[in-house]
Amino acid sequence: MTCAPLGAEGSVRESAIVRPELPEPAVCIDAPHYGPHVCGRAPLMDPMGWGMAPLLEPAMKARNLAGGPWPQGTDAPQDQNLLPRKYFEIDFPTITARKLSIIRSKQQLANPLLETHSSGNLNLADRSDLDTDRYALVGADLREPAIVEEKLRRCGLNPKLPTVLLAECVLVYMAPSQSCQLLRWAADTFQTALFLSYEQVNLGDRFGQVMIENLRQRHCFLAGAMVCHSFKTQVKRYLDSNWPQANALDMRDVYRRLPKDDVKRIEALEFLDEGELLQQLLQHYCISWAWKDQAGIGLDSVNFDGRPPDLL
Repeated sequence: MTCAPLGAEGSVRESAIVRPELPEPAVCIDAPHYGPHVCGRAPLMDPMGWGMAPLLEPAMKARNLAGGPWPQGTDAPQDQNLLPRKYFEIDFPTITARKLSIIRSKQQLANPLLETHSSGNLNLADRSDLDTDRYALVGADLREPAIVEEKLRRCGLNPKLPTVLLAECVLVYMAPSQSCQLLRWAADTFQTALFLSYEQVNLGDRFGQVMIENLRQRHCFLAGAMVCHSFKTQVKRYLDSNWPQANALDMRDVYRRLPKDDVKRIEALEFLDEGELLQQLLQHYCISWAWKDQAGIGLDSVNFDGRPPDLL
C-alpha cells in the first residue's frame, strides 16, 4: 500500500486506502473509519507525514520501495525509480464514488491520470472504481479481504513484488478479529512486505480513557481499542497474524528522533501553542511496523536512526 493522502484536517474519516506496487511496488492501507464522520478543530500537528518518512526512506533504499504520494512536509524523491509502479487506493464504495466524482470534475486531477495512461481508453464513467496504468481506485471493505484481493488482482496487483502497506487510523476502528484477519491476509499474500500503521496506543491509562469517552460521546467507537492498550498488544497482533517480526514506537519518541532541521521545518509549518497537550497526545499515538523479507532486500534495516529494532 502506500502513504496515501492524509485525511481532512480535524476530521475522522470513514475511508481505507490501499495502494501497492512500484518498480518494486507498494501497497498501502490508509485512513479508514468504520463509524460516522466526525469533524472538529484542526489537529495540533500532522504526525502521519513526518512520522512515517524516517521508516519509508530506508525501505525505499532497501529496494526502491515506496507507495504513492510522498508524506506532507517531506521532500519527494527525484528518482522516478523510487516512485510506485502503480498506486492502489481502497475505500468504501460510497467514498470512492465521491472521489471519482471530484476527479471527473477537476481537470487538474483527471489530466494526470489521462496523460500517464497508455493502455487503451480510460473509463472515468464507472460509479466507484477506476483503473489506470499508474493508479487504481477500488471500492471495497477491508473487513472482506477476499473481495479486496479479487479487486486488486483485477487491477493488476502482483503480490510477488515487494510491497509497503500503510495504515492511518485504520485498524483501531475494526474489531480485533477483523484487523487480525486483514493483517493475516497481508502476511500470507505478499512475499516481501512492510506494514506500517499509525494509530492510538496506551489507551489503558486515564488520558487514554478520556480520549475513548470523548469519541464515544460523538458516536465514534474504537472497536479495536483493546489492541491499542500498549506497545506489547500492538506488536502481539502482528505476531499472531503471521508476521515474523514487528516493533512499535510512540510519536513522542519518533518526534525526538527526527533530525533537528526537520523539526524546525515542521514547527514552522504548524504553529504550536499547546505544547503540554501535544506531548500527551504524542504519547497516545504510535507507529507500529511489521515486516517479512523473503526476497532478502534488507527490510530488517528499516528503523528509526538506522539502529537495530528493539523487539517488544
